[in-house]
Amino acid sequence: MMSDLPKQKSQAPDSDRQMVRNSSMDLVAQNPADAAEKIRQLAERLGGFLVKSVTNGQDAQGAFLAVRVPTERFEEARAEIRKLGVRVESERVEAQDVTRQYVDLDARLRNLRGEEAQYLSIMKRANTVKDTLEVSDKLSNVRGQIEQQRRSSKCSPSRSKPWRSTYPFTPRPRPRCSDSTGDRCIN
Repeated sequence: MMSDLPKQKSQAPDSDRQMVRNSSMDLVAQNPADAAEKIRQLAERLGGFLVKSVTNGQDAQGAFLAVRVPTERFEEARAEIRKLGVRVESERVEAQDVTRQYVDLDARLRNLRGEEAQYLSIMKRANTVKDTLEVSDKLSNVRGQIEQQRRSSKCSPSRSKPWRSTYPFTPRPRPRCSDSTGDRCIN
Protein backbone atom coordinates (compact mmCIF):
# COMPACT_ATOMS: atom_id res chain seq x y z
CA MET A 1 0.00 0.00 0.00
CA MET A 2 1.47 3.38 -0.96
CA SER A 3 0.56 5.18 2.26
CA ASP A 4 2.73 2.80 4.28
CA LEU A 5 5.89 3.76 2.39
CA PRO A 6 8.18 6.34 3.99
CA LYS A 7 7.89 9.81 2.51
CA GLN A 8 10.68 10.74 0.16
CA LYS A 9 12.80 13.65 1.30
CA SER A 10 11.27 16.00 -1.24
CA GLN A 11 7.73 15.04 -0.21
CA ALA A 12 7.99 15.93 3.48
CA PRO A 13 6.60 19.39 4.18
CA ASP A 14 8.91 21.74 6.05
CA SER A 15 6.80 21.40 9.21
CA ASP A 16 7.40 17.61 9.20
CA ARG A 17 11.18 17.92 8.92
CA GLN A 18 13.24 16.55 11.78
CA MET A 19 16.23 18.83 12.25
CA VAL A 20 19.23 18.68 14.56
CA ARG A 21 20.99 22.00 14.96
CA ASN A 22 24.57 22.40 16.14
CA SER A 23 26.28 25.56 17.19
CA SER A 24 29.73 26.51 18.38
CA MET A 25 30.79 29.85 19.73
CA ASP A 26 34.18 31.20 20.83
CA LEU A 27 33.53 33.60 23.70
CA VAL A 28 35.80 35.90 25.61
CA ALA A 29 34.50 36.00 29.17
CA GLN A 30 35.53 38.00 32.22
CA ASN A 31 35.54 34.79 34.27
CA PRO A 32 35.43 31.61 32.15
CA ALA A 33 34.64 29.33 35.11
CA ASP A 34 31.64 31.44 36.14
CA ALA A 35 30.39 31.67 32.55
CA ALA A 36 30.73 27.90 32.18
CA GLU A 37 28.69 27.31 35.34
CA LYS A 38 25.98 29.73 34.16
CA ILE A 39 25.76 27.92 30.82
CA ARG A 40 25.43 24.58 32.61
CA GLN A 41 22.58 25.98 34.70
CA LEU A 42 20.97 27.51 31.61
CA ALA A 43 21.07 24.18 29.77
CA GLU A 44 19.36 22.44 32.70
CA ARG A 45 16.76 25.20 33.05
CA LEU A 46 15.91 24.84 29.34
CA GLY A 47 15.47 21.07 29.63
CA GLY A 48 18.96 20.10 28.48
CA PHE A 49 22.17 18.93 30.10
CA LEU A 50 25.93 19.29 30.21
CA VAL A 51 27.76 16.90 27.86
CA LYS A 52 31.37 17.91 28.54
CA SER A 53 33.25 20.48 30.57
CA VAL A 54 36.99 21.16 30.54
CA THR A 55 38.74 23.98 32.37
CA ASN A 56 42.29 25.10 31.64
CA GLY A 57 44.77 26.36 34.14
CA GLN A 58 44.81 26.46 37.90
CA ASP A 59 42.67 29.61 37.99
CA ALA A 60 40.38 28.38 35.19
CA GLN A 61 41.90 30.76 32.65
CA GLY A 62 39.98 29.00 29.90
CA ALA A 63 37.12 26.55 29.58
CA PHE A 64 35.41 24.38 27.01
CA LEU A 65 31.77 23.40 27.37
CA ALA A 66 29.44 21.18 25.37
CA VAL A 67 25.72 21.25 26.23
CA ARG A 68 22.51 19.93 24.74
CA VAL A 69 19.15 21.62 24.88
CA PRO A 70 15.89 20.89 23.04
CA THR A 71 15.68 22.31 19.53
CA GLU A 72 12.68 24.46 20.48
CA ARG A 73 14.95 26.37 22.88
CA PHE A 74 17.84 26.78 20.39
CA GLU A 75 17.55 30.53 19.79
CA GLU A 76 16.79 31.29 23.42
CA ALA A 77 19.91 29.41 24.54
CA ARG A 78 22.11 31.11 21.94
CA ALA A 79 20.88 34.56 22.96
CA GLU A 80 21.45 33.91 26.67
CA ILE A 81 24.90 32.44 26.12
CA ARG A 82 25.97 35.38 23.97
CA LYS A 83 25.16 37.69 26.91
CA LEU A 84 27.64 35.85 29.15
CA GLY A 85 30.66 36.84 27.12
CA VAL A 86 32.51 40.11 26.86
CA ARG A 87 32.54 39.44 23.13
CA VAL A 88 31.92 36.65 20.65
CA GLU A 89 35.04 36.00 18.61
CA SER A 90 33.45 33.48 16.27
CA GLU A 91 30.22 31.58 15.90
CA ARG A 92 29.05 28.74 13.67
CA VAL A 93 25.54 27.33 13.33
CA GLU A 94 24.73 24.19 11.34
CA ALA A 95 21.58 22.15 10.79
CA GLN A 96 21.22 18.53 9.77
CA ASP A 97 18.02 17.13 8.31
CA VAL A 98 17.44 13.71 9.94
CA THR A 99 13.92 13.24 8.56
CA ARG A 100 14.91 10.21 6.51
CA GLN A 101 16.43 8.41 9.54
CA TYR A 102 13.31 9.22 11.56
CA VAL A 103 11.00 7.77 8.89
CA ASP A 104 13.27 4.73 8.40
CA LEU A 105 13.21 3.93 12.13
CA ASP A 106 9.43 4.16 12.25
CA ALA A 107 9.02 1.98 9.14
CA ARG A 108 11.41 -0.66 10.49
CA LEU A 109 9.56 -0.77 13.81
CA ARG A 110 6.18 -1.09 12.05
CA ASN A 111 7.50 -3.98 9.94
CA LEU A 112 8.89 -5.77 12.99
CA ARG A 113 5.58 -5.41 14.84
CA GLY A 114 3.78 -6.84 11.81
CA GLU A 115 6.18 -9.79 11.80
CA GLU A 116 5.58 -10.29 15.53
CA ALA A 117 1.80 -10.40 14.93
CA GLN A 118 2.27 -13.01 12.20
CA TYR A 119 4.36 -15.23 14.49
CA LEU A 120 1.75 -14.91 17.25
CA SER A 121 -0.91 -16.01 14.78
CA ILE A 122 1.21 -18.96 13.65
CA MET A 123 1.92 -19.86 17.30
CA LYS A 124 -1.81 -20.23 17.95
CA ARG A 125 -2.04 -22.77 15.12
CA ALA A 126 1.10 -24.74 16.04
CA ASN A 127 0.20 -28.43 16.53
CA THR A 128 3.51 -29.92 17.66
CA VAL A 129 6.05 -29.07 20.31
CA LYS A 130 8.67 -28.74 17.57
CA ASP A 131 6.57 -26.19 15.67
CA THR A 132 5.85 -24.29 18.89
CA LEU A 133 9.55 -24.13 19.78
CA GLU A 134 10.55 -22.97 16.29
CA VAL A 135 7.94 -20.22 16.22
CA SER A 136 8.75 -19.26 19.81
CA ASP A 137 12.42 -18.91 18.89
CA LYS A 138 11.58 -16.68 15.90
CA LEU A 139 9.13 -14.66 17.99
CA SER A 140 11.78 -14.13 20.66
CA ASN A 141 14.25 -12.98 17.99
CA VAL A 142 11.75 -10.49 16.51
CA ARG A 143 10.87 -9.15 19.97
CA GLY A 144 14.58 -8.61 20.64
CA GLN A 145 14.84 -6.65 17.40
CA ILE A 146 11.77 -4.60 18.33
CA GLU A 147 13.30 -3.74 21.71
CA GLN A 148 16.61 -2.85 20.09
CA GLN A 149 14.81 -0.66 17.54
CA ARG A 150 12.83 1.08 20.30
CA ARG A 151 16.03 1.83 22.25
CA SER A 152 17.68 3.09 19.06
CA SER A 153 14.62 5.20 18.34
CA LYS A 154 14.73 6.81 21.79
CA CYS A 155 18.42 7.68 21.37
CA SER A 156 18.01 8.93 17.82
CA PRO A 157 18.75 12.62 17.28
CA SER A 158 15.43 12.97 15.53
CA ARG A 159 13.54 11.73 18.60
CA SER A 160 15.19 13.77 21.30
CA LYS A 161 15.63 16.83 19.07
CA PRO A 162 18.82 17.89 20.79
CA TRP A 163 20.84 20.96 20.14
CA ARG A 164 24.52 20.47 20.72
CA SER A 165 26.69 23.45 21.39
CA THR A 166 30.33 23.86 22.21
CA TYR A 167 31.74 26.89 23.94
CA PRO A 168 35.46 27.50 24.28
CA PHE A 169 36.13 30.38 26.66
CA THR A 170 39.17 32.57 27.05
CA PRO A 171 39.57 35.13 29.81
CA ARG A 172 39.24 38.80 29.08
CA PRO A 173 42.74 40.21 28.65
CA ARG A 174 43.98 42.30 31.55
CA PRO A 175 44.95 45.85 30.69
CA ARG A 176 48.63 46.31 29.86
CA CYS A 177 50.11 49.40 31.42
CA SER A 178 53.31 51.05 30.33
CA ASP A 179 53.96 52.81 33.61
CA SER A 180 53.36 52.14 37.29
CA THR A 181 50.58 54.73 37.62
CA GLY A 182 48.34 52.99 35.09
CA ASP A 183 47.84 56.19 33.10
CA ARG A 184 48.64 54.57 29.78
CA CYS A 185 46.74 51.30 29.86
CA ILE A 186 45.69 49.40 26.78
CA ASN A 187 42.63 47.10 26.80
